[in-house]
Amino acid sequence: MIIDYIGTGGAEGVPALFCTCSVCRKAREARGRNIRLRSSVCINKEILIDLSPDIHSAAIAGRIEPFRIRHLLLTHAHEDHCALHQLMYRAQPAFCTPEEDFTLEVYGNAECLKKYTLACRENGGSINHTHFNLIKPFDTVTVGDVTAVALPADHAPGQDAVMYLLEQDGVRFLYAEDTGSFPAPTEEYLRGKYCRAISLDCSFCMGKPDGDSGHLGYRAMLRQLDRLKAIGAADHATRVIAQHFSHNGLRASGGPLTDSDLRAMMQPDNIMPAYDGMSVEV
Repeated sequence: MIIDYIGTGGAEGVPALFCTCSVCRKAREARGRNIRLRSSVCINKEILIDLSPDIHSAAIAGRIEPFRIRHLLLTHAHEDHCALHQLMYRAQPAFCTPEEDFTLEVYGNAECLKKYTLACRENGGSINHTHFNLIKPFDTVTVGDVTAVALPADHAPGQDAVMYLLEQDGVRFLYAEDTGSFPAPTEEYLRGKYCRAISLDCSFCMGKPDGDSGHLGYRAMLRQLDRLKAIGAADHATRVIAQHFSHNGLRASGGPLTDSDLRAMMQPDNIMPAYDGMSVEV
């Protein structure tokens, strides 16, 4: 399974659009891995988890080829993850039709469906060559050679926000960002299901290290990892990746945390901070 990190920032990205805090000033100055688009990942070049508003910028940067995407898994309906109006630019008379004709399968909750329906309405009633699939927590879907289970996340009250447990050829990858501490039913489902790699939310990072509701701070993330190890979902060999960094969380007593600072801070815990364009094979 190939995992490409398309974006690794929070809702505002890094640097944030209108912000002049020390973190954002440092990111603009240092650039490189300190620049973070809104979060999404691509699996095996054809499965996209979340459609961020930055997908076009990521494509221009060569991190993704959107015309290869066959399946779109949505975690929830917040705009930084569910910018579905962009689907209007695919396969319709007013824009460019991909050379290969196929239906893009979209999977999401009821709030995502509302956004999809609105995008269809704005496009004259439908979006050519797309199909929306309503999913609920604990639903399993087959996307290419991968099975994906939608598991409840602690995020976005009022809608069924989910994380995804992906499996291919017996190898599991847990993509769990935009969530606080895992709900009990999610931990129970993961019991005994060993994951080769896990991607965890670290939005609060050191700005709110003990934060564990809606998002995770760094210490809360470590506690969640310990619980996953206790139930057999992870061990010392599991590749653990932190992502979804908010500029508000990249502040520490010693100043703004750069990508190099994050790597040095997390290395003793055997955790890798993700960066835009990072590719992992498990």
